[in-house]
Parts: sequence; C-alpha cells; structure tokens
Amino acid sequence: MLSPDETVKNSRTIVLRGFYGKGNMGDEALLRSILSHLGQEFNYKISVNTPGTPKDDWRKRFPYSQHTIISSLARGKVMSPEVSTFFLGGGGLGLGFGYDQLICARRAGKAFIHSGVHIHDDFFEGKDKDFLQATRSMLLLANMTTVRDKFSLESLNKYDIPGEFLPDWAFGLESEVWSPPVPEKYVVVTFRRRPPNDAELIKPWLFEMQRFIDALGAKMVVLPFDKGDAMLTKMLGFSDLNVPDLYFSPEKAKYLISKALAVVSFGRFHPIVFGLSEHVPTFSVDYWYAKESKHKTSLLLREEGFGDSIFHQGNFVDFTSERLMRTTHEMAGALTDGRFNEYKAMIDQSSQKMRAIANQH
Repeated sequence: MLSPDETVKNSRTIVLRGFYGKGNMGDEALLRSILSHLGQEFNYKISVNTPGTPKDDWRKRFPYSQHTIISSLARGKVMSPEVSTFFLGGGGLGLGFGYDQLICARRAGKAFIHSGVHIHDDFFEGKDKDFLQATRSMLLLANMTTVRDKFSLESLNKYDIPGEFLPDWAFGLESEVWSPPVPEKYVVVTFRRRPPNDAELIKPWLFEMQRFIDALGAKMVVLPFDKGDAMLTKMLGFSDLNVPDLYFSPEKAKYLISKALAVVSFGRFHPIVFGLSEHVPTFSVDYWYAKESKHKTSLLLREEGFGDSIFHQGNFVDFTSERLMRTTHEMAGALTDGRFNEYKAMIDQSSQKMRAIANQH
C-alpha cells in the first residue's frame, strides 16, 4: 500500500471510478488493493458519487487524504491532459455505472480498463438487436477487461468480447497485524442489512449457528461491513459482540478473519473473499433467496467447489450444527491446496499489464 511519504515518479494520472467513499468495507478493500497493485508511479483521482462532507469525513482518511477526489459528475476532469487512463470497476458494477465518464475519457483518447466486475448473460439475453449491439460495443471500448467470476467469462466468450478472469481484487489485499478485542477462539459472523424484513428472515438461522459455534468451543464475533450492517446487528440483539468501525480499515478486518475458526456471512460477499484468501472455512447464507442463484455470494463458493457451504431458504433444513461442523473440517483440508495464493499471484501479473496500458497513453 502506498504510504503518505512515498513520492510519485510518473506524471500520468489514473482516474479510479467505483463505489468508493461510502464506508462499505468491501469497496474500500477493492480500492486499497487496486491502488497498491497499480503502484506509486502514477497519480490518482478517485471518482466518487458523493464528494461532499458527511459526519464522518472519509476524505481525511487514508487513502483519500493522499489523492485527488472528484465527483462522478465531473466528466471534464477525466479528459484532462495529464489523465492517461480511466479505470472502471472494483465491484459488480455492470453496464451503466460510470459510462458517462467513460465516453468522455475515450473521446479524449484515454485508455479504458474495466476490471473486477461481473458481466452475466442477463446483460444480453432477451434484448432487442440494437440494445445488444450497443451493449457489446460499449464493452469493446475497453483496452482490458477482467471479470471476477468464471460465469462472466463464459458470457464474454459467448458474445465474442475479449476479457479474462481475474479474482476479486480483495484477494490481493494484505492484512494488517493488530490486537483486536476478541476471545481466543471465535467465529466471525456478518449480517448484511437488506430491508424491509431482514431481521425476521435471519432469526430462524441463529439457533443452529449458535450450536455450531458452541460445538467449536468458540464465541461469536460480529463484523459489520457498513453502518447498515451494524444497525441490523443491533436489531438482532448482538451489538455487544460487534467489532466496530473497521469500515475504512479492511486490512484489519482481514487479519481478524484470518484468526477465526470459521466465517458465516449472511449476505455479504467480501467476508467470503477474506475468509477464503486466508484459508478459513467460510459459509454463505443467502437468507433472502428461495433457491441458489448466480449471486456473487454463492457463485464464488460454487465455482471453487465449495457448494456444501452455500445455504438459502430452500435448503434451510440442511443448516445444522452437524453439517456445519463436517463442512468446516472438509474445507479446512481443501483450503491447504494453495489455490488462493495463486489468486494473489494472478492479481500481481494482471496489474503489470494494466500499468503497461497506463504508461502507453
């Protein structure tokens, strides 16, 4: 990660557009990793939806305090002579998000890197001919496209759009060693707020989850990924188990997860990424879905061969302490194969290509 005293050795500027500055730990993890891998030779402008000053002034936090912040409506700033590259992504953004700035960037001859997104068949299927052509043409504007699930790569290949699989950028985030105020043995649980009836949908799952944690001889530690998660945790009566205010400290959260016996994520994607990348048995509970979907929270586990770790309303009866214990032991063995270390190497290699593109423009 760039430190505040490191100097830029290149006059080229990269504009990074994503869901940044919102205090969503997953998106902050993506930003930290992208900045770290693209490196200190560039200047950066971070394009955000709301550049104003909230009560918690994130603009004074690292890395925002070290880089220029621009509004997502500031299209002209993307066209400035010093800008070489427009980088769109770092999350499941899809078509539409950031395309106003993209058009201005390409009109001014800037490079376009589209990375960390998912592009599924619903972008194309059932669409009229003109829309399909426009969708494909917009995707073809990218000098480089990477998608974070293999299902997206199938979609790109189907429509003859160049692209490559690159694991989620948060796999490349380095953890930060610290001493969190947690029990010696613990399971990390994250509850993603999804109104209107999120608490009521989650409550039926809690009994077997607690039996599982007790069987491990552990305690529950709740890790909210944004303030909405913390609000839901309070509604569920677990506020005293929270590890608060790590929304802008994803490196610390990743370290916290690395020492856990297991991770149970109710609807959040990046606890799953953190858990897998740190070789910790990880479960996804998509509590609002009637059956398994192509949602990112289950898709990653499915593609990695961990289908037994996926739960939804349709297989609620399978969510038992015994099943969780058995799957924990199975995953612990499977995660020793080093595949997620390879993911980190893939991110290193891909970022080298991106740096080359930025330096060519």
